[in-house]
Amino acid sequence: MARLPALIDTLAARDTRGRPTVEHIARVVREAGFIQTTGRGRGAAEMTESDAASLIIGLNASESPGEAGDRVEIFRKLTPVVPHNMEAPPELKRVVAASNFGAAMEALILSANEIDNLKASSQESFAQMMADLEDPLSAVTGYSLRDLSFALKVTFAVPEPVAKISIRWTGIGRVPSSGAIDLSYWQSTGRTRKSKADDKQLDRAVTVAIGFRTIREVHRLLWPEEN
Repeated sequence: MARLPALIDTLAARDTRGRPTVEHIARVVREAGFIQTTGRGRGAAEMTESDAASLIIGLNASESPGEAGDRVEIFRKLTPVVPHNMEAPPELKRVVAASNFGAAMEALILSANEIDNLKASSQESFAQMMADLEDPLSAVTGYSLRDLSFALKVTFAVPEPVAKISIRWTGIGRVPSSGAIDLSYWQSTGRTRKSKADDKQLDRAVTVAIGFRTIREVHRLLWPEEN
């Protein structure tokens, strides 16, 4: 497993704000108790999926570094709007079964290799379905129809505490749009701490999204022996 500086480096590589901002947010999240603080240097704590999920939430659910700790607490407790009753593929079982957004983020990180396999099989299935069709999109947009075979996105709405995990895949015998799960998470009634933004009547909303590449890179960092 990896220590906090390596986790910061991995996430900063995909964040346009740069490493100093990511490091600042990581410090705030750690001081709030959501990232381990044991030891220094070689004795520093090894990061887990819980630590990584908290940092990802802190980075994407906060409008300023100072509020990151409060926002991690709020977002981790968000519960599904409606329990999902769709039969998910095995690769997504842990994500669908999560009782709150924090657990769902941990499940995404833990399941990254399985989800990567789902992505590969989706691309293969989609290619089979599209084998006899021309691909006009690639010449115009630079995207191939193959890119539409799989998608994973985690969306954070701020300052409103709303999160969503959307996953689309392609299976043999299905039309491309049939394999899809959208999990929405809203305010938990068990919240213990409030963000300053929550006390204001704001007429402004910001949506931040990350894709599967970030999740996969974090998994590879935490468990290099599996990759």
